[in-house]
Amino acid sequence: MADVLDQMKRTTKAVIDGYNNWDIEAIMAPRASDCISRVLPKSLGREPRNNDVYRQYFASIMPLFKDFTVTADSEIFDPQCKKAALHLNSTAASPLGHYSNEYALFLTFTEDGTKITEFDEMVDSAVSGKFFLELSTFVKEHGGAESAWANAKEKG
Repeated sequence: MADVLDQMKRTTKAVIDGYNNWDIEAIMAPRASDCISRVLPKSLGREPRNNDVYRQYFASIMPLFKDFTVTADSEIFDPQCKKAALHLNSTAASPLGHYSNEYALFLTFTEDGTKITEFDEMVDSAVSGKFFLELSTFVKEHGGAESAWANAKEKG
């Protein structure tokens, strides 16, 4: 059981490192081929995403953030159930200015703890809903991510 716990911790570290490195390959690496990602609460209306859909979506928003940093406030592991719960915070720069959010991340692992099979992300819906609506509007008004950053610099 200790070996599985250690592996689950290494896999979880790889998840956090992937986002801190802001590299789509590193973000996807800890996920099992059949991993399902969900953004919660359900009231946000986000559909579950398989790896292909998640990769496409996430790669499309990555250019809108710089200096993305994730920190873990707490981590709880259950090697018997192959699950982990994490309390996380993130910060980044965006064309709108400073971004920060708070998350609860619920991970389900393969039997050996080496891959993630379910990636459930509970976001601060008040922050997320408002921020991403404003970001989407800003990007559309300014012709894409690159233009949004250029316009953000002109305004700043």
